[in-house]
Amino acid sequence: MCPEKKIMSDRLKHLDKQILSIEPLIMIGDAVGLHPSHRLFSYADRISDELSKRPNTMLQYSPANILNAMMEGRAVLSTDLDSNELLGFAQLWKYGVTSNKKDIYEFGSWLSFAKGSGRRVLTAGTLLGSQIDSSAQVIAIVEHSNVRAQTTIKSTGGIFITSAISEKLVTSEGLPAPIKIYDVSKRQ
Repeated sequence: MCPEKKIMSDRLKHLDKQILSIEPLIMIGDAVGLHPSHRLFSYADRISDELSKRPNTMLQYSPANILNAMMEGRAVLSTDLDSNELLGFAQLWKYGVTSNKKDIYEFGSWLSFAKGSGRRVLTAGTLLGSQIDSSAQVIAIVEHSNVRAQTTIKSTGGIFITSAISEKLVTSEGLPAPIKIYDVSKRQ
């Protein structure tokens, strides 16, 4: 096989592992970039707008930041195949390192626009984390009072790590928000 065909074949095999379902369409990593650019811009605007409605519970990202995550292969996108409606989104970003010098990624900007999408996006996000770095730890940080998200995390195998006070999220009164941190790394 000529080098160009081998590269293309390897790339297609890689993308095949990043299109997780067709209905709904769930894409992770580099496969997200297969959407037409005008649609990705529209999704990024909608996601940024939704995040801005939750300033006390979610970190804020501009459409450009969200688009970068999509194009850099750090995003999960769930859409309706027929209507192209956005059903769910999340992104991974490097959070830090463990005491064992392993990378930690946060599964964040987790949004669900349709029943069941949150669980599917979480499951896809853990898979993306293992594809980015199979030895990394993937965590989810949720507001202490967000019982629905915590229930979803636990039901998909997430393990509670600790409670803390956020340095970035604040309550509606402007005080540092209490949070819970879960390990959502994909277990082999």
